[in-house]
Amino acid sequence: MFGAIIASGCRPGIVGGDSLFYYYLGMFLSVRRQNFFKLLDRHLSWKQLIAISTISVVAMYFRYSGNPDPDVPMLVQLSSGLLLMKLSGIIVSSEKWLKVTAFLGEQSFFLYCSHAPMLLSFCGVIACEMVPDNAPSWISITVIFIVGIVDIVLCTLTGILLRRFCPWIFSILTGGRIATAK
Repeated sequence: MFGAIIASGCRPGIVGGDSLFYYYLGMFLSVRRQNFFKLLDRHLSWKQLIAISTISVVAMYFRYSGNPDPDVPMLVQLSSGLLLMKLSGIIVSSEKWLKVTAFLGEQSFFLYCSHAPMLLSFCGVIACEMVPDNAPSWISITVIFIVGIVDIVLCTLTGILLRRFCPWIFSILTGGRIATAK
């Protein structure tokens, strides 16, 4: 049933089918007590991941060059997600890196909930204004990557500031997932 929802591209409520795919993948692995990082390392090498990511960027280039393909965004999401998970696996397995990045874990749910509205309302609008319609494809692709990074940084900083200066608002927005007092 979930496969049909995802494949159809329908949006049950405000959640897209691709979001449901990642949610149910996580749920499936959790129920089966599978370690995603170990599975990823076992079945996907860095060379394979770089090849997939390169194909994604090339496909994105052709998509913005006038050959629209509806599957390209899903390919880019998948390769970007896998790349971030491989990097996350390195961070989680290194005690030094884990200590450096531990405070970001407190922002993960806030980032998850806020990145799309920020991207669609603020960052996306600015990017559309900055890039003229007749701009070369490589400029559009570069702006897409920059906007994504700016979106994550702005959302993370907003979460840090809310948690520090308005902890009760942060607690409400995150469903009380993180204790607000330190």
